[in-house]
Amino acid sequence: MVAYCGLPMALNIVLLVLCMCFAVRGQDNIYTTNEETGEGQYVGNIPQDLHLDPVSANTPPRTFKILNGGDKIRVESASGDLTTAVRLDRESLCPENPPRCVIDVEVVVLPPQHFRLIKLQFVVEDLNDNEPQFPTQVIAKEISESANVGSVIRLDSAIDPDLGDNSIKQYKVASFPPGREDSRGLSVPYFDLHIIKNIDGTKIPQLNLTRQLDREKTSIYKLLLYAVDGGSPPLTGTATVQITVTDSNDNQPRFSQSEYIRKVPENQEPGSMIIQLQATDLDTGSNADIEYTFPSIVSAQERAVFDLNNKTGAITIKGPGLDYETKRMHHLTVEARDRGPNPASAYATVTIQVGDVNDEAPHIEVSFMDSIEQKRGKDGTIVSPRTIMVKEDIATGTYLAFVTVTDRDTGLNGRISCKIKDPTSFELEELDADANRSVHPACKAE
Repeated sequence: MVAYCGLPMALNIVLLVLCMCFAVRGQDNIYTTNEETGEGQYVGNIPQDLHLDPVSANTPPRTFKILNGGDKIRVESASGDLTTAVRLDRESLCPENPPRCVIDVEVVVLPPQHFRLIKLQFVVEDLNDNEPQFPTQVIAKEISESANVGSVIRLDSAIDPDLGDNSIKQYKVASFPPGREDSRGLSVPYFDLHIIKNIDGTKIPQLNLTRQLDREKTSIYKLLLYAVDGGSPPLTGTATVQITVTDSNDNQPRFSQSEYIRKVPENQEPGSMIIQLQATDLDTGSNADIEYTFPSIVSAQERAVFDLNNKTGAITIKGPGLDYETKRMHHLTVEARDRGPNPASAYATVTIQVGDVNDEAPHIEVSFMDSIEQKRGKDGTIVSPRTIMVKEDIATGTYLAFVTVTDRDTGLNGRISCKIKDPTSFELEELDADANRSVHPACKAE
């Protein structure tokens, strides 16, 4: 698709620059900082860190200007010192919890007649500042007294927004109250803890029955469930598991598959069905009447995008939340539970792969050099950011502005080509030719 990096004629915008275009290329530099770094904290100095040549005495002083990323990082115009503009919280900056949380910043080094574009990356490293939390403090479950040894009780997973080693590493279970043991010295009689790794890497705790139950002897078991992260020191969250032993409901529901995969374009209409799950149960009556739900491991963000019919098992698109550019993969866990007096459950995972659609128009940003005068009113405010004044004797080769064009689509949908609608007086010189991005100063074509 073609974007015209210039003024629409009706807007009366003058874009950029007289000739003698210098060869300019971006430079990369990576900074690493911990999250929770406060506002105004020093993080680096551009001339020193990038080993820029010193400015000679007969040249204008060098100045620095933020082109992109100024809402998070500031640059001191004279010295090139970099400081934080806000408190850096990784969970807020990267809510989708990617493996690497990066702030992209672009700085222009002036004067205009010999500028360069410097691209910086600020990697925000995770701190172990969140302890695991269970969705509820009491996890209530039921199991039939006739359940076979080896029967499974799936427990709620804890949530920890920290990343990597700081995320949840293990679960532990102990008797309740702590220290109580049965006659055989077992701290957790009747149940063993097993950890299941979900398709997206999250861990799910479950209990396996190790001995035949006797409801007349014990009708309720209470256990303490611990979620421990891998930080140093490790942080721990706890919940009480209360298991009620009920009369017989002999069979658990079963899905035909444990995992399902579906591909959906990002522009799929709300209300469209993605998949209809069906679990079966060999019992009869209410013991075979199945209800479908999202368990606690499915986040509120996913529930806002997808709807699950609790009677039919159909998953549909709930709202306009499918966006390839934001999240390309969704993992949904579905619980099928019968309606017997002691409900039994089965679980399946649905992976939804979001397909890219050319739904993002190129975005154009024009950033004028400080040497260009913009029209101002009597109170000193800019009358129109798209009206500028250029001196008629401006030197050939002076750069007037940067035109940054981005497209969030991918592949062919995100490829950008730019040109000025009327190239007789001004032209664009490409600085950055990434597939989904183009940065240009412009110069006069003589």
